[in-house]
Amino acid sequence: MELRKKYNLPDDELKYYYVWIIKNEQKRGNKINEDKEYYPFRDIPWRKLMSFVEDSLELIKEHDGKALYTVTDNNLIDDYTQSGIIKMHIQDIMQRVQMCMQDLHRENSILDCKSQLLFDTQGEQKDRVKLEKYRNIIESDRFITDYNRIIDNPVFWVSENSIFLQIADYFAGVFNGFMIGYDESTKIFCNKAYPIIRKDENLNPLGTGICEVPTRRGIGEKVKDRLSDCNLLNIGDDINF
Repeated sequence: MELRKKYNLPDDELKYYYVWIIKNEQKRGNKINEDKEYYPFRDIPWRKLMSFVEDSLELIKEHDGKALYTVTDNNLIDDYTQSGIIKMHIQDIMQRVQMCMQDLHRENSILDCKSQLLFDTQGEQKDRVKLEKYRNIIESDRFITDYNRIIDNPVFWVSENSIFLQIADYFAGVFNGFMIGYDESTKIFCNKAYPIIRKDENLNPLGTGICEVPTRRGIGEKVKDRLSDCNLLNIGDDINF
């Protein structure tokens, strides 16, 4: 990857939370032990690592990509099974990817626009659950009857071998930090992530590019409040998602 060469980084995977651990260790002057996963990045200034994260997010904008978040508060879903929540996340993603691909096809009918979902592998059993839910949605979604813009089978891959999964980790990390209120994550989310989140014709991302799963569980209002606090929304109180 050219960006990794630009920053002279090792080939090891750099996870978003590594940057924050390294920041704390460097500020305290602590030595990072060899048994730590982030050991290969021990001598690289944390600000340089954060700049790499920001430039990685910028790659999506440069290639006209869009970001999509499905958001769950784990403290508010005790009445759902884990597999049920997984299905809802996959379904929300698939529905919106299908609509995006349809829009692209309408804009240029010459192109046979299709998408393929890529999952970070989490072991045989969890991958099997995702695949089962995926196929169930393809065959019997009540909202979209024909997923003709999504390839039938998803791909499961190890994140350390996929720049796409690594960038997805950065998107998730900055959003989580933004919701907590961390200054650095908030700055990156507002400047790098938010501009490329999928939005509707009124430039509203709620329900279009940021989706509460399941709906009306409270986290949606928290997201809306955080976006409003950062002057990222200009919408009325009647907006729900």
